[in-house]
Parts: sequence; C-alpha cells; structure tokens
Amino acid sequence: MTWRGTCASLATLSPLVAAGCLLPSFEKVGDEVEAMMGQPDAGAPVLPVCGISDQLSEVCDACIRSKCCEEAMECAEGTACGEDLLEPITPVADFSKDFDPMLACMQRECDAPCEVNWGCVGNYQWPSVSEPYTVDITVVDFAADPDRPLQDVMVKACSGIDPACVRGLIDDDTSDGDGQVSLTLPEAFEGFFTFEGSGYLPTTVQWSEPVSRVLDWKHYQLDAASVRALARATGVHKTPEQEFDPAVGHLIFRIQSCVPLRYLINDAFPLADAANVAIEFEPNDGASDVFYLSDTGAVSASLKATSRAGVGGAFNVPAVNLNVTATNVADGRVVAQGPVQARPGTIGFIYMLPTARR
Repeated sequence: MTWRGTCASLATLSPLVAAGCLLPSFEKVGDEVEAMMGQPDAGAPVLPVCGISDQLSEVCDACIRSKCCEEAMECAEGTACGEDLLEPITPVADFSKDFDPMLACMQRECDAPCEVNWGCVGNYQWPSVSEPYTVDITVVDFAADPDRPLQDVMVKACSGIDPACVRGLIDDDTSDGDGQVSLTLPEAFEGFFTFEGSGYLPTTVQWSEPVSRVLDWKHYQLDAASVRALARATGVHKTPEQEFDPAVGHLIFRIQSCVPLRYLINDAFPLADAANVAIEFEPNDGASDVFYLSDTGAVSASLKATSRAGVGGAFNVPAVNLNVTATNVADGRVVAQGPVQARPGTIGFIYMLPTARR
C-alpha cells in the first residue's frame, strides 16, 4: 500500500517568515577539517575561493570548495543566493529559489560539516505573534487522486491542557464545499486540532512546534477501510476485514529536518523530509511495532528508521496523551519531541519539527 495521503498532505505550504537567530557555531577546525576533507599533500593545489563561502566556518567552507564550488559561485556578495547562504538553515527560513541549487548541494554533499539537517536543533525560534490570527485548513480525502475536498467535517482548535476539548475549545468551523475551514487562534496557541464527520475516522492533529502561526495547511482524512488496509500491509492484521479494538487509538507521524518547510514533498534535493530518524512513544503498552514508509511511499516491514519519506506510524496505541520522541540514528541525538492526543478509535497525527529554542 502506498501512503499517498500523508506524503502529500503538506505540499501546499506557503513561504514563511525568516526567524531571527544566530548561525550554528562552528568552533572546531584544524583536525576536524583534516578528518572530514583529508590532509592535503604539501604540493597539492589550493582550492579556489567559491563565492562567499569563506565567510562560513572553515569546515563548511572546505567542503563547499571541494564539493559545491560551482553552485557557490552563483552566491556572490550582494545576490539573493549570497544573502541566503549566510542565513541560518531553519524550518522558518524564507530562502529565495536562487538558493535552491546551493542548498541542495550542501545537504547532499556537506550535511555534516555545514550542519544542514540538524544544526538548528535548539538554536532557532519561531516568529512570535502579538494578536489573534487566522489559519485556513483544507480537508481532503486521503484515497482520492486528485484531491477530493471533504464537506461537513467539523474541525476544532483545542487547548493542549484540555484533552476532551470541552472547556478548552478555542474555535471551530465546518468544512465547506471546497473542504475549507477558517479558525481564529490566540497568539499563544500551542494546542491541537480535531477532525470529525463526513463518514471518516476522527483524527487529532498536533504539531511539535507552533507551525500554525506561519502557514495554512491541508489535512487528509482516512476512512475505516483505508486504515484496515494499512494494518494488513504492516502485518498487524491478517485480513483487510479484521476490525480494531474500539478502545485503542492509532498514531501517524511525520518528521522533517532543519531544511525549510517549503521543501517538503520535493522529488529531489533540497529535502525537508528527514531520513534515518527513529521514532519512539510512551506509553506504548499493547501497541504494534512502529512502521516506516519507504522512499516510494510503500509500507516497509524491514525499516528501523525513516526513509526520505519521513513518515510512519503505529496501531493499537493507548488512548491517552502520548509523548513522541525522534532520534537521529547517526549520532543518537534527540532532534524533536512532542505530545499527540490518542483517543479510542481515533488517529493521532503528529507533525514533528526540530526542537526550537524556548
């Protein structure tokens, strides 16, 4: 089964405002440069200056000169690309399209020395807002291609301290014929959203960082048959007709790196979707093993961490507030974490981004 819906659910993200924070610190040079780039012979040619990459760390500059010099030459002083090159790489960076080739090469060839994928962890901030704001959400059918808008789905924005969303109800709206709803959120909103109606499984949606401050987004609803088929594909069920225990919930996650949100669902570098990340959640009593999707969007029984799709999930999770943790397998570092509301017979979606500075 191909996970088309989740992998397409953020494809229409709008450009974001750049966050004000410092470039990642690159203090260790010398031995580290030699380890990453190799010790040159005394008679080896000196690598050329490549645009303004010499204004970056020595480690990053050395890699760019070796691997990305052609792209860096387009990022000269006074160009949009040059300005972007000196900006921090964060999910809220507003890079120009001129920077795409350079960022792609840095991510592909110089990820570690230039700290592309995870250099922002704990080192950036989300734009703040000083007054209530509106977010527009489009609700569509997961299985339909092209997207089919869903009408009459009740969408609620809820306070994170009220899992039942009774006293904590902030705003609600019913999707129109275009599947659209508009919700007004307070400036300090860090809660969750619920979706229910139109014959689809109820879902909750939570972001590990306050993404709703800066963009509108699309949510894909699944019907019971689609969820059962996915359970069969992962081996959790023996047949597509097998039913779930109505007392348990389900989890779907997506993890992205420091690369800006608008690069999600890219077919080629730069890629915001994060590979090689392992997901754990607690409590997990009675839950299935975590499954991950392959690069092609198909369910994989062998993967132990995310592919480039950055997507996976679990079935039969306890119907409580789950704490989800994402760990970069390469170095064992926790790169993202957050809660998600799991309810009986409900799918809890969590979209995870690198942890920001609080």
